[in-house]
Amino acid sequence: MKKATIILLAIVFPLFMIAQTSGVEKLFKKYENVKGFELEVTDTNIDIDFDGDAGFLNFLDEAESFYILNFEFGSGNQEDLKSFKAKLNKTIDKEDYTTILDMSGEEEFRLLVLKGKADKINAILMITSDEDDASFILVTN
Repeated sequence: MKKATIILLAIVFPLFMIAQTSGVEKLFKKYENVKGFELEVTDTNIDIDFDGDAGFLNFLDEAESFYILNFEFGSGNQEDLKSFKAKLNKTIDKEDYTTILDMSGEEEFRLLVLKGKADKINAILMITSDEDDASFILVTN
């Protein structure tokens, strides 16, 4: 699911350009040492040969960091996950994220954007979960 999530993330964002956010980043970093959570932060320096939308290439050029916070249900405490999700939802509301896609059922998939001045997107957040794990992906520049 993690690979599919990352691939879907790359496909869904071709028209978005990214800037920086801080609230969600801080929350991700706060939970990186909580049992069951694992945080990966990678600086992007992606070189990709893609003949598609120029917006996608601009997105890759400007994106600086991918924050990938994973939670595994078998090794983590469900209460920690509930607490994280509550704090994340509060931060999403406070920072005025806009939901672009919300598919909830047995599996959850949410895609949100944070827009700044001139309707420019400052951050993209993707939330996925199923019966085995949950992933929270934040892209910033």
